[in-house]
Amino acid sequence: TGIENDDEESRPIKVHEISNGFLEYIDNFENNRIYFGITPLDKNLPLTGGSVVGVIGSAGSGKTSLALNLLANTSKNGVMSVCASLDMSRNRFFEKILYRQFNKSREQTFKDFKEQQDMIRAEVQKEFGNVYIFDRSSPSVESIREYVMDVEQSTGEKVKLLAIDYFERIS
Repeated sequence: TGIENDDEESRPIKVHEISNGFLEYIDNFENNRIYFGITPLDKNLPLTGGSVVGVIGSAGSGKTSLALNLLANTSKNGVMSVCASLDMSRNRFFEKILYRQFNKSREQTFKDFKEQQDMIRAEVQKEFGNVYIFDRSSPSVESIREYVMDVEQSTGEKVKLLAIDYFERIS
């Protein structure tokens, strides 16, 4: 599995003791693997649940766009995900999804949504059907964790991917 239990983490552990659970890790590696749908990443960055990866860049460098592509690809592969967008409202986040989906100007995106809401919702559902959005104010690690647990409880599935957009805001 990707995440160890709290009892094991609370005591000092020697490196050789890791081998006690390594066989289970090997046996479950492919079941816990996350494929991003981007061949160079999938080939060279074999991630499983519990892995931590940071994408760092300046404002406007495409971090959110990359995250949306990864979330769409993993969602289509059945990966349950949570995206914690800490610097924009849910409406702004949805707007960015629509830009990604349809590649149109703000004015055209707004006009199209007013005229074709059902079709657009269906397209977003097809791409992001396994993605939940966390957009609470004053986020903390604990509030995000509680949200992930709520998603898992309501869906009956494990969240395998947590994307945090604007990690610097976590209090």
